[in-house]
Formats: sequence, C-alpha cells, structure tokens
Amino acid sequence: MSVETYDGDHARQEIDQFSGYTTAPEQGAWLFAHGMLRDPYADYQLVTERPWERPGSEAYVMQFAITGPDGLASHFIAKACIKIPVTPSLGDWLMRREVLAQRGVVVPRLHAVNRGVLIEEYIPYDFRSAYHMADDRNRGQLAEAFIDTYRRVYETGFRPTSLHDVRSHGSDVVMVDFGSDLGGIHASSPQMGSASIVEAARMQLGRFM
Repeated sequence: MSVETYDGDHARQEIDQFSGYTTAPEQGAWLFAHGMLRDPYADYQLVTERPWERPGSEAYVMQFAITGPDGLASHFIAKACIKIPVTPSLGDWLMRREVLAQRGVVVPRLHAVNRGVLIEEYIPYDFRSAYHMADDRNRGQLAEAFIDTYRRVYETGFRPTSLHDVRSHGSDVVMVDFGSDLGGIHASSPQMGSASIVEAARMQLGRFM
C-alpha cells in the first residue's frame, strides 16, 4: 500500500498488488480462492467505495465492493498498519483477533494479509446506528451482546480503554479494532468480579444510548 501514489481506482490497485495479477480471469480466481467472489469464472465489478483515509493513529483504511453478474455486492475493507514496526504490529493484531475469536468474540472474516495490509469483511453498521435503528426487542439483544462481548474481552485478559468502535450486522456485536485501544493481554490491572464486569460494560453501553 502506497497511499501517497494512488490517484485512480484504489481497490483495483490494491487487488493488483495482493494477487500479483492484472487480468480479470486471474484476479477472479484469486478472489474466489480468498472467499471474496462466489464464481471464479463470472464477470465482476470492483469498486472503491471510500478511498484510503486515516481514521486513527495506527492504520489507513479503504472500503471497496465486488459486484457479481447478479448485481449482488459484497463489501470489504482494507486496513494498512502504520504502527512501527509494521510487521510485528500487524502480527500482534492478528494474534489478538484470533485469541478473542477462540473465546467467542465475533470478529470480521479475514480474507487476505500481505505487505502490512489486511483485507476483511466490512461490517455495515457502527454500534450506535445499529442500536438506534433497532426495535425494543433487538435493542435488548444488542445490549446483551455488548455486555457479553465486554465480558469475554475482559476475561481473556485485555483491559480495553473503550469499545467505542465495535460494529454490527444489525443483531450482533463485532470487534473490529485490535490495536492499542484494546490494551495489553493479561494486563496488570486488578481483576474484577462478574458483577463489576457487567457494571463496567453497562457504563460503556450507556455511551451509545
């Protein structure tokens, strides 16, 4: 990823570099092999939805979509780690997401990793939007899912400064940020009991209401 030199189709250039191919048939086979295309032989359209931007201190992100001949679009996000040193930092992100996934925390599907950049499933809603769009029943489910996610993150050994950037498909809570805001695993802060964990989770949940 070279953000400074991109002046055209960011998604196309990124897939060129990830796959090592520039022709549609070869790229289609690569996209299919990485779970990003349903049919390796079908025509598809690759569209940049949001160009590279820097939302925080540790990464640039770029959103794109792949649309098949049926008109259905799959949405993805590329994240370029800029935390020095890049390779160990990205490796730490991947380790953290794997540890949390093993503990039952919902994380985006990871499609590819290369050169300090990862491509993963794009989660459509920030949690605040999902919560306020939901009816009373689904709001209750989202609140329970948020508290459960916080509990699992804490019991895994992380001490997050906040879960302000969790996202949702509409009925779940998905962790998408595995950087420094998550805190260190097996952090040295005192262990809370179950009731205190729930109380802390409810305090964070209140920021979305």
